[in-house]
Amino acid sequence: MIVITRNFTGILDDWLASRGLARTDRNLAGRNGNGNGSTGLTLAQWTSAVKSVIALAPGPARGLEIGKHVQLQHTGPLGYLLVNTRDLGGFLDTYLLLEKWFYGRNWARLDRFDTETSIAWDDRFGPHSRELEQLHAMALVTVAQAACPSAAVAHLP
Repeated sequence: MIVITRNFTGILDDWLASRGLARTDRNLAGRNGNGNGSTGLTLAQWTSAVKSVIALAPGPARGLEIGKHVQLQHTGPLGYLLVNTRDLGGFLDTYLLLEKWFYGRNWARLDRFDTETSIAWDDRFGPHSRELEQLHAMALVTVAQAACPSAAVAHLP
């Protein structure tokens, strides 16, 4: 089972704060959680939280906007291990290794070609949601930028 850490849900609060908004539903809050001792959210809870936050400020490409707010404190040990890689190839290889270690299997697939690399997540994450795909991809890109500042990803929306 995939569990989204409460620290990671902090990006939702940070995005809302950047827009001068705050969540009214504190049950799924990140750093300001309900104190029930839960360490994370199920994928269904995470999906619901993302959709409810986007509903407070609807618009195009909200997943990309939210994903740009990821910070190392949101990512926990995974992010700190990733930013200590030496190059983008090492970053992607480390991501796959850690993903398998954290979840017991790889959810992502990495394909390398002569001049491009592709990373994709399979359907075991549940129904496709454009906002979630945008958010997760941009969060990974944002962490990759921290790990490899010279990588050519700085001009994404």
